Amino acid sequence: NPTFSLKIHVEMYFTILINVSIIHICCFSFPLMFSELFHHHPIQV
Repeated sequence: NPTFSLKIHVEMYFTILINVSIIHICCFSFPLMFSELFHHHPIQV
């Protein structure tokens, strides 16, 4: 059944896409958050 296999492929694609976008959001937002924190509360090294 070709439509069934296509459905599985589309679901896999969207799952991967969502996971990748979540990872990107985390990777970009956490450094920004930390840099904001360090900007307002500078730590002497």
